Amino acid sequence: MSFMSEINAATGVRDTSEIPVKKEVGKEAFLILLVAQMEYQDPLSPTDNTEFVSQLAQFSSLEALQNLQADMGDVSGNMSALRHQTSSDLVGRVVTVEGSDFNYSGSPIPLAYDLGGYANDVKIKIVDSSGKVVRTIQGKEGPEGEYQLFWDGKNTEGLDAGEGSYSMEISATDDSGEYVGVTTYVSDLVASVIFKDGKSFLNVGSMLVSVDKVKGVY
Repeated sequence: MSFMSEINAATGVRDTSEIPVKKEVGKEAFLILLVAQMEYQDPLSPTDNTEFVSQLAQFSSLEALQNLQADMGDVSGNMSALRHQTSSDLVGRVVTVEGSDFNYSGSPIPLAYDLGGYANDVKIKIVDSSGKVVRTIQGKEGPEGEYQLFWDGKNTEGLDAGEGSYSMEISATDDSGEYVGVTTYVSDLVASVIFKDGKSFLNVGSMLVSVDKVKGVY
């Protein structure tokens, strides 16, 4: 019987030809090998104390790493549950999110935009679900920053545009006629929350947006 076969017999480990090879060694297997090494070491040439301590340190490091991985998994799960709970609390609340689609139900709609630089001409187009421009509003000019306004639901003729889904398109230019970057925001009611791939998405108006796009809660 070979030396490795004797170790296998003593420790109850099957011959390697009988079991599939594993890519990783767990702490239990590591400890079995360490005990077998001590039991079958040559009495005339025992393992050096420094080497033995080094192996114990490796075992401790392996155990600590496995415990850390388990703890990190628990923390990640708890954080995910907390995010889901926080997102669920937004149902029924009005939030401001990055986007351009919104629902009009008869009350004035708050709209906002962020200018990437100074603009002296800002035009806001209100577009219905068919793609028709129902109203063009002159926005506020000014330096880089956020601006707010309300759409009263009226079309170009001053008549009620009707309830439904709409969107806004904003163009801004500076003194030289160059376009200025614009980010649009809408405020609407959170109807529901969807959890997908560990992330939370809000049904806001006629949009499905990630919870990290929320700019304000009311």
